[in-house]
Amino acid sequence: PYTFSWTFGDGATSTSQSPTHTYAAGTYSAQLTVSDAAGRSVTPAALSITVYPALTVTAGVAPTVGVAPVEAAFTGTVGGGIGPFTYAWVFGDGSTASTQNATHTYTGLGTYSTQLTVTDGTGATATALAGTVTVNGPLAATAAGTPLTGDAPMMVKLTGSGAGGVPPYSYAWDLGDGTTNAQADPTHVYSSRGTYTATLTLTDSKGTTSHASFQVTVYDPLRVTSSVTPTSGGAPLSVTFTGTASGGLPPYQFTWQFGDGSSGSGATATHAYAGGSFNATLTVRDAAGGGWTGAAANVTATAAPAPSPTTGGGAAAPAPPSTTSPSQPTTAPSAPASAEPSEPVETQPTPAAANNQPEAPGSPGGLGVLLLVIGSLLGTGLGGAVFLAWRNGRVGR
Repeated sequence: PYTFSWTFGDGATSTSQSPTHTYAAGTYSAQLTVSDAAGRSVTPAALSITVYPALTVTAGVAPTVGVAPVEAAFTGTVGGGIGPFTYAWVFGDGSTASTQNATHTYTGLGTYSTQLTVTDGTGATATALAGTVTVNGPLAATAAGTPLTGDAPMMVKLTGSGAGGVPPYSYAWDLGDGTTNAQADPTHVYSSRGTYTATLTLTDSKGTTSHASFQVTVYDPLRVTSSVTPTSGGAPLSVTFTGTASGGLPPYQFTWQFGDGSSGSGATATHAYAGGSFNATLTVRDAAGGGWTGAAANVTATAAPAPSPTTGGGAAAPAPPSTTSPSQPTTAPSAPASAEPSEPVETQPTPAAANNQPEAPGSPGGLGVLLLVIGSLLGTGLGGAVFLAWRNGRVGR
């Protein structure tokens, strides 16, 4: 029989008559030796084997962003594989090319994905993405602010943005009052009355510029005075409130808080207070959005005093009459209830009356006074028609 001995040139061997072997990339010499049973051998010519690397491709494009129209340059690089090679470019807008390196002009705005596919002489293929191409319109700046009107000092929030051109962008604000700012969205306080133009200059990475602006109107500070009259008195107390405003932007809105849970509006308002002490405030707003709030006055309304104790039907009892002088006799009018002719009766002062002291209700004289009072209260006319006096415990008629 025969024996076979293969050396593959990369250090590997085989004793099979028809072996298979996998090579890495490179050039190799494969050698076969055949021997018979008598010990004779033969070695044919060596085989030269060349193994190429796997097919690879890389692709690139420049620029990747621009303002329409954009002319882009594409480059393709092949590695490995076996030539000849064929190329197929796809530009993402429906256009293609079949050269290793290509150029293409984009006119429509948008972002396009591009790629290259390479095929070698053995039919192997490889594909690579070249990247994206973004086509923008002309550079355009946008500027805005809020609020645009108000009373000094007025803080404004400015907002700047850009579109088109070739980012990134840089920002430069001229705020119209001699100040500048390099932020995209700054804030600024305008401290004096006037109309200001805020201007944004936007610059892209290619040095292209665009401008945008808006106006800010600032009014004088809102000034408010108020008067309240009266600020004290007996309850119920009617109070008049008067407010005056200047500066800002008319018309003005006045809102009063009276301090007792109620409110009013208008430059002049009136309010009635019950008893107590109250802190009234005034808020004024103008047409520019400005506002002012401050104290108007402290109002004190004094409640009426409590009523005095009452007698009978609720009327206050009159003061007791003065005691009759002992030197002047008093004649009583006729008493209808007596059948005897009336005669004058001279009264004698009681010890208390002689000392100008009112008699106690329990004494004879005091009881007479009490009867006079009762008669007056009952409306019978007894107080004016009948004179009651006590003498030694008797009634004179």
